[in-house]
Amino acid sequence: SRGKSSKKSSNTPVLVGSVIGLLAVVAVVLVFVMGDDKPADQGPVAAANGDEVSGPAAADPAAPGTPDPDPATSAGEEPIASPTEATTEPEAGEPAPAAATETGDTPKASAEPKEAPAEESEVFDPKTLDPLPIPEWVSEEEQTQIADYLTTVRDGGLRGSRAKAKLEALGAKSIAPIVNQLRELDYTDSDDSMFAYELNQLLRQMAAGVVNAGFRVQEYGAEIPIKDANFNAKTVKAWRRFNEKYGTPEALADLVKKRSK
Repeated sequence: SRGKSSKKSSNTPVLVGSVIGLLAVVAVVLVFVMGDDKPADQGPVAAANGDEVSGPAAADPAAPGTPDPDPATSAGEEPIASPTEATTEPEAGEPAPAAATETGDTPKASAEPKEAPAEESEVFDPKTLDPLPIPEWVSEEEQTQIADYLTTVRDGGLRGSRAKAKLEALGAKSIAPIVNQLRELDYTDSDDSMFAYELNQLLRQMAAGVVNAGFRVQEYGAEIPIKDANFNAKTVKAWRRFNEKYGTPEALADLVKKRSK
C-alpha cells in the first residue's frame, strides 16, 4: 500500500504543470487575436474638429473639403496678361484695373468688387475702349498685309495657319492690329469667340508662351456662359497692357530672350 501511495503523489506535480502550461498557451493566443483588431499607427491627421486621428487619410492631401486651387473664381475677376515664368518681369501680382478710363489702360481704385453680369447685355463691350494707335514704324503696306492675314486666319484651314505664321513673323508690328481686332469682336457669339481664341493663342506664341491672358475656350456652336463671355471680353484689356509693355521689337525680343534662358 505504501508503494501505491508513493506513485499517486509523484503524478500530481506533472498534472499541475500541464494545466499551467495550457493556460499560458491560451493567454498568448488571446493576446495575439486581440492585437490584430488594433490598426497599425499610420501617423496623426488633423480632424475637422481639431483632434488628431490616425488612419490612411494621413497620406491623402486632397481630402474632402479642400478649397479649389483655381484663383479665377470670384465674381469680380478680371484677366491679366502676365508672365508665367519666374525669369520674366513680375506681372503676376499686378492688379487688373477695376474700371477703364479713356484709354482703358489706367488702373482706377474700386471700393467694392464688381458683380458678375446676369444678362448678355451686361457683358463687357471692348468696343468701349479706344483703338490702339498703330506705330509709325509699321508701314501702310504692312498694315494692309496684317489686315489681310487676320481675315485669312478667321477663314481657318491651311491658309489660315499660314497667315498666323506670317503674323507671328512680323512680331511687334502685328501686336496692336491684333489687339484692335480683338476689340471688334462679340464675345457672346460662338464664331467670334473661336476667332478670339485663335488670336489669343497667336499672341501667346509671339511671346514664346510666357504671357497668357487666360482666355476661356468654348465649344464651337454651344451657348457661351455669360460669366465666360464677360471674362473673355476683358482679355482685350489685358492684351492692351501687354502691348503697352512689350509692343516694340526691342521689348518683345527681350521678353522672348528671357524665356529662352
